[in-house]
Amino acid sequence: MKVTFIGDCHGLMDRYGRLLNRFSEPTLQVGDMGVGFRQNGEWISTDSLRDTDRWIHGNHDNPDMCVGQKGYLGRYGVSHEGVFFVSGAFSVDAFYRRSGIDWWYNEQLNWEELEQAIDLYRETKTEIVATHDCPRSLYQMMLNKIGKPEGPLYESSTAHALEKMFSIHQPKVWVFGHWHRSVDEMIGNTRFICLNELEPVTLEW
Repeated sequence: MKVTFIGDCHGLMDRYGRLLNRFSEPTLQVGDMGVGFRQNGEWISTDSLRDTDRWIHGNHDNPDMCVGQKGYLGRYGVSHEGVFFVSGAFSVDAFYRRSGIDWWYNEQLNWEELEQAIDLYRETKTEIVATHDCPRSLYQMMLNKIGKPEGPLYESSTAHALEKMFSIHQPKVWVFGHWHRSVDEMIGNTRFICLNELEPVTLEW
């Protein structure tokens, strides 16, 4: 199996579309597509994606508007290619945003959804994982990478749920976005790859 993973899009649909043209294999974009925002007066849409281009939502997507958009995988699950995925993250700047306009209350999975996602992960134990955020134990490393070793560090139900998953099973590769940095590190038995904005990485397994 061969899949190209792509970092946060942030509504840069023209650049995203040109990038997709480089790959014949399936792609999976790891959130912050920009759905729920307008571009040139029009709602950002994924109608132009191919059938093999898929994506999850980040904290800068309206989850309700994502439903029905082409290629949207959903809140959590396993893709056709066998990739376990979890959407969403906590917006550290939520207090400066406007509810229902550029911030959405359901940006993270609720506790019931997170518990269901953990149960599915325990059952499937896939070797490739794609999420918007990362497990909680990676937070200090990521703060160091973005040049803010002292924080602030915000706790997140998503990060703690992903940490629980990581404690259950260490996959071969875990790809995520959200932090806007390029990182490639082995932690335990898992290769963690953080993708910068529209950064691609192709994996074969």
